[in-house]
Amino acid sequence: MSADFIERATDWQRPPDGMQPHDWPLWFRFRDAHAADYLAFAFNVRLPTLTPPFVPNDPTAAAFVDALAKRVDVVAIRGDGAVDLIEVARRPTPGSLGQLLLYRWLWLRHQPRAVAALVLLGLDIDADLRAFAESLGVRVVLV
Repeated sequence: MSADFIERATDWQRPPDGMQPHDWPLWFRFRDAHAADYLAFAFNVRLPTLTPPFVPNDPTAAAFVDALAKRVDVVAIRGDGAVDLIEVARRPTPGSLGQLLLYRWLWLRHQPRAVAALVLLGLDIDADLRAFAESLGVRVVLV
């Protein structure tokens, strides 16, 4: 796992690296309501893939591969060392849910820390998608 930015939960005063500006208000509302639940957060966390891409000694190719990397919006670290993987989307879609499920699968293949929860954080969500996500154990948080 590599994070572009990690900080203690109590220090989150600036917009998270890698997060779209239109998602910042959602993140700040979640942070304000749940900061006490976590020790730290890592933002824009790059996940290892099954087959690392071949990148020749070409900075342009390396930048291209990096731009296509799978990244979790937020990895929230709990006091017991477990983590929550959080996907932030104004209106989560089936694609948002699919991303989160893939992120958990990749995380568990490469990380020693258990995933405590998957969290879809948004402003609004389709009722069917919410019911489906919750049936899979995904926590839906609307702020």
